[in-house]
Amino acid sequence: MSALTLLKIISWADAYPERKRDAADILFILENCGTKDVLSKLYGSHEHILIEEDYDPTLASVHLLGQEIALLGNVETVRTVKDILTHETDKNSEFKLLSHMGLGSSFQSNSFENTLQLLQKLLQGILDKMPNDLSL
Repeated sequence: MSALTLLKIISWADAYPERKRDAADILFILENCGTKDVLSKLYGSHEHILIEEDYDPTLASVHLLGQEIALLGNVETVRTVKDILTHETDKNSEFKLLSHMGLGSSFQSNSFENTLQLLQKLLQGILDKMPNDLSL
C-alpha cells in the first residue's frame, strides 16, 4: 500500500490537473488503510503511534503509512512526496489535491478538515522517518 500511495501522489502532481483519479485513489487509500495487518502492527510493535493518535485507528494507520513511505523510496523520491504534501497541506495552499479529492465519491463522507488531517498525518509519518537533514 505504501508504494501505491507514493506513486499516486507523484503521479497526481506530475500530471496536474489531468490526473484527478489519482487524488480520489489517494483518499480511498487513506480512508481504508487500517487493515487487519496494520492494526496488528499498531497494537503490537507500533503502539506508540496509536497512543500518539489518541487510539484513533484511522489516524494511526495513516501516520504509520507515512512512515512506511519514508522508508520505502530513495531520498529524492521521498523528498518529492514530502514537498508535495507540505505544499498541499500548507494553510496558504490552494488545496488542489484536496479539491481533486472532493471530486471522488468517498469525499462525501469526509469533511475537508478531516481529509486535510489525513494528509497532515501522512506527512507527519514521512517526516518521522526522514533523516533530519533531508526533512528541510
